[in-house]
Amino acid sequence: GNTSQGLLGIAVAAGTTNTFLTKGYFNTTSYGGTAAVGGALYVGNVAGSVSFQKPIGIGDTVRQIGYCVDSYTSGRTTYYKMYFNPSMEFVVL
Repeated sequence: GNTSQGLLGIAVAAGTTNTFLTKGYFNTTSYGGTAAVGGALYVGNVAGSVSFQKPIGIGDTVRQIGYCVDSYTSGRTTYYKMYFNPSMEFVVL
């Protein structure tokens, strides 16, 4: 389960100096659940994951972190644009 209750960020660059996005737009292919433009996004149950489904396990933290605002396909890959703006509120199941 997840326990994400503090400050959140998404890694957007790795290397000698890591770069994290704490609010803004981000493109990715890795979402859990069924993708939907306009759908809410939550902290996923797998470390570092984002999901369109709310966590349901006992002890999980339900925390909305943004919305999917667009999708596009390049080659065989579908990308989703997320507006990342984590809520400061959460519920522990």
